[in-house]
Amino acid sequence: MLKKDQPSIAFRFYLLEGFTLLEMAIVIVIIGVLASLSAPSLLSYYKKFNWIMHCFA
Repeated sequence: MLKKDQPSIAFRFYLLEGFTLLEMAIVIVIIGVLASLSAPSLLSYYKKFNWIMHCFA
């Protein structure tokens, strides 16, 4: 349960203060995992429309 003077997680994200090094590391790891999961699909998407890129080259 949140204490009365303890800011919520979203509020701390908004202000970017009260972050510990561990919280920043967790956020960076989550972003890295999401990027690595979405990279193959983005790569295949680019290859699918690669001929469009050649038209503008």
